[in-house]
Amino acid sequence: MITNILNPKVALFFLSFLPQFINPANADGPLPFLALGGTFLVTGTLWCLVLTRTATRMTRMLREKRRNRHVDAATVRNRIYRIRRESGPEFPVNPAFLMMVTGN
Repeated sequence: MITNILNPKVALFFLSFLPQFINPANADGPLPFLALGGTFLVTGTLWCLVLTRTATRMTRMLREKRRNRHVDAATVRNRIYRIRRESGPEFPVNPAFLMMVTGN
């Protein structure tokens, strides 16, 4: 919340964008502005919580040794594929190494 208060872009957004959603005939003082500001604050907080939760799950998943091995193998296979594609069929790859990486 402090970041939003100190950010001039957020203040310009509220001053230029939000007044079009407030009916001047029914203006109840600052209440409509506070309601829209509260909505913005709640949705922003929920979005940040979703991002944090997703990042936490991804970090745990990548730190697991079992899955990390599969990620490493896929990375090596992808790199070998790219090198072979760029250098052509003359690029030598040891078949035993390929079997070890692919798990076959």
